[in-house]
This record gives sequence, structure tokens and C-alpha cells, in this order.
Amino acid sequence: MFGLLIGLSCLMVDGAPPAPSADELASYRVARAKAGRSAETHVSLALWCEARGMTAERLEHLAMAITADPSNAAARGLMGLVDDAGRWRRPEDVAARDRNDPDL
Repeated sequence: MFGLLIGLSCLMVDGAPPAPSADELASYRVARAKAGRSAETHVSLALWCEARGMTAERLEHLAMAITADPSNAAARGLMGLVDDAGRWRRPEDVAARDRNDPDL
């Protein structure tokens, strides 16, 4: 997992990843067919897709992870959501609410 994070950070520095090769697409199809219903597997596939610029597939696997495990923090975080007192919200919505709260 650590190696994957390093690889993803390198992609951020170098810009957008190139389109996936035919071999990568074939590997993806095999992995997708074997994924089952495990939230962790779908999060891993989402990260794999992100590293290869497969945005639609990335979102699909994150949605599948959340369907399998609605409380999966990794999937929710990768979708840009934060836990706010037991509800998943966009960070900017939480910040706007807190800015308008005089008690804070």
C-alpha cells in the first residue's frame, strides 16, 4: 500500500498519467471480474484506476466499495467526503456551517 501511495504522489508531480495500455486494460478486466463484493478490493481497484487515468472506473469502484460497506472511510475519503458526527459530508459544507456557528 505504501508503494502505491508513493507511485500516486509521483503521478501528481509529473501530471496526468498516460492512457492505459491494452495490457493494462486486459489486467483491469480480469481484476474487475474477480473483485467480488469486498469493499477493500474495490478501493484497491479504484486506486489502480486512478493511477492510470481511468476516472469513470475509479468512481465506479468507489461506489461499489460504499455499497458493500457504507462506513468505509477510505472509499468515502477518496470521494472527497469527511465524517461529520456520523454523516458523510463535503469538507466545504462542514466549514461553511462552522463559520456560521457563533459558538465556535
